[in-house]
Amino acid sequence: MEAQEIHSRIDNELGVANALDGLGNIYGAQSRIGEAEEAFGEAHKIHSRIGNDMGAANALSGLGHIYRGQLRYQAAVEVFREAHKIHSRIGNELGAANALEGMGQIYRAQSKSQEAEDTLNEALEMHSRIGNDVGAANALNTLGHIYRRQSRNREAENAFRQAHEIHSQIGHELGVANALDGLGQIYLVQSRNQEAEKACRQAHEIHSRIGNELGAASALDSLGEIYLAQSKNEEAKKAFKEAHEIHSRIGNELGVANALDGLEEVSCAQATRPGGGSQGDTAESLSLWQRHGWAGPVPQAVGERSDDSLSIEVVPRDAFFSVPTVWILELSTPSCGILYQMTLHTNPHLT
Repeated sequence: MEAQEIHSRIDNELGVANALDGLGNIYGAQSRIGEAEEAFGEAHKIHSRIGNDMGAANALSGLGHIYRGQLRYQAAVEVFREAHKIHSRIGNELGAANALEGMGQIYRAQSKSQEAEDTLNEALEMHSRIGNDVGAANALNTLGHIYRRQSRNREAENAFRQAHEIHSQIGHELGVANALDGLGQIYLVQSRNQEAEKACRQAHEIHSRIGNELGAASALDSLGEIYLAQSKNEEAKKAFKEAHEIHSRIGNELGVANALDGLEEVSCAQATRPGGGSQGDTAESLSLWQRHGWAGPVPQAVGERSDDSLSIEVVPRDAFFSVPTVWILELSTPSCGILYQMTLHTNPHLT
């Protein structure tokens, strides 16, 4: 802010615009989105007025990232496209490649898979040609997620592996961790659970070490899914709880919701018992039944109880008798569906 005031006082418009660019980046990193947008917008006006094409294009790219964060995808695509046009005209291949990468990320968010793939491949080619390893690896990582969404698992794995190799060679730990995240997700859908767990554990370790809390929480979410797929319910529960704590602390509401979904999946998995009918199942189900307000050994009438977490219905199976002797107890929740069914027999000598 002080630099901007000095440049303004001495009528150095280029200095003012550059200072505004810097402020836009700082505000964006601090999630002060409105101020970031205003700073980049003002910087773009000044750069355009004084004929500084590169500065104008960079300010447009800054606006594109802000719009993407606000989910203003059409506006983001438009400014990235204009930035790409300017960088291409003045021969700035790095700027052109970065603008293409920004457009590709927007297309991916919009589920425009073909446009995203084409744009990112063009960015990858350009980054590779000019030797920008970080840009090439980032483009590969995004391509990996596009392929994963399309179930093109072999191509996704190759893209993530290449990204991991490049990031490792240049010592870019955040990029290494992101590539490991992607590999873990691919291994999970292929039921390669040990490889998935190893990759996500490594990703979590790196994200934690470099202080990337969002990345650490996302890796924990992935670990929860991996444990759940292996019926390691306690480990899954621990991972989702830790993820929930981090997401809550950093104010990531979507992450909080995802972690809660994971915990709900664990609850469903713990409540469901394949085959049914074991003594442990019966005891657990009856305990659950009684915790939610039912008392007595066997209900003597058709009844139903519901609340936010549990629905219990008891219906006669032998309805032709005036006093039914066999009842079906069904436990269910809205998210899990039917958790358990058990047969209850009354004592005919007591009815």
